[in-house]
Amino acid sequence: MGLIKLAFGAISSALKDQTLEVFESGQMEDGVLMKPAAQVMRGGKNKGTENVISDGSTFNVARNQCAILVENGRVHDLVIGDENTEGQYRYDSNTEPSLLVGGFAELKPVMENLWERFTVGGQSKNVMRLCYINLQEIRDNKIGLGNVPFRDSEFQITVKVQGFGRYSFCIKNPVAFFENICNDPSKVVHKEELTSQMKSEVLASMQPALGRIAAQGIAYDMLINYPTQIADELNKELNSKWEQLRGIVMVSLALESVTVDDASAEKISKLQEARAMGSNAAIAGGRLVNAQANAMESAASNTAGAMTGFMGFGMAGGNHAAASAMDLMRQAQQPAQQNTNGQQEVGSAGDTWDCSCGKTGNAGKFCPECGASKPEKKEWFCTECGAKNSGKFCSECGSKRP
Repeated sequence: MGLIKLAFGAISSALKDQTLEVFESGQMEDGVLMKPAAQVMRGGKNKGTENVISDGSTFNVARNQCAILVENGRVHDLVIGDENTEGQYRYDSNTEPSLLVGGFAELKPVMENLWERFTVGGQSKNVMRLCYINLQEIRDNKIGLGNVPFRDSEFQITVKVQGFGRYSFCIKNPVAFFENICNDPSKVVHKEELTSQMKSEVLASMQPALGRIAAQGIAYDMLINYPTQIADELNKELNSKWEQLRGIVMVSLALESVTVDDASAEKISKLQEARAMGSNAAIAGGRLVNAQANAMESAASNTAGAMTGFMGFGMAGGNHAAASAMDLMRQAQQPAQQNTNGQQEVGSAGDTWDCSCGKTGNAGKFCPECGASKPEKKEWFCTECGAKNSGKFCSECGSKRP
């Protein structure tokens, strides 16, 4: 009960009495995964109807199609159309299944016991039906991502990725697809019957897949440039549910937009600002001048009086309030100075601090190497009155913590 390939163009009106019915898939509309064979020519001897074929029936197989002969709900024989196997075939009940799998050699072990399962004395148990499975890439399947954790390689922090895109898939194992998904050769199967469940499974597999992408040193805002790599990682997660069970594999996933949630965006913004200030002392100096100027404006507008504001700002102490204020104003207006190594520094040497990552002599609020924030001093002694304090200002004279 196998198939005999005919010479191209052998089916003609002169051969109707010899070649009986002719079947083909007809138009395989976009999004159709499987459909029954359509009878396009009726001969004069056999008794086949619709997609039921009999001894001598002929059918056409186009490239990227799989013609499947089904007996009792199970695949009996098949032809996968490629450049070597596409063409016209005649069903012959006196020959063994042909298993013309083209480039899909891995399917032969799946079918090796067909003869024992589905033949009785070289004849079919019941009727033989013919259907076609679409092996083309099925595109334009939309997907949205929401708050997927991703370890960003640029800043070494975990952010929440969100966005949207499209993925494509194809049927790699038509035997598994038919027997586990369809099992009805007279049914038309559209992709919409599967994509809802597939979308849920893609989202569930996205976090471990993106985790392996992150391990390759790819930043979150570069994910849109790696559609094939993301699809490969997703296939590793989806293999048991998609390829082994349904015979489906993902071909590509293209993310059209990738962003992070508001909390992650704020975190990245602070790290970018700290990195910019750490690598460019002029920017850091400008930021310090602005901060001091804003603080002085606030102190001057203090409702308890400008002097009280300046004392709270740490610019006055005892009888030296005015002189201290003027000194700090002059410091705020001075440009960043060059040190002996030709590098710019902001503030005095006493303002520098050492980071736990090993970077020493930091002048800003964040470490320029790792982005860590400047550690808070727990206790300090006022340089004006000698009082012991734990806050930002002296509890006795109002001087700012050095």
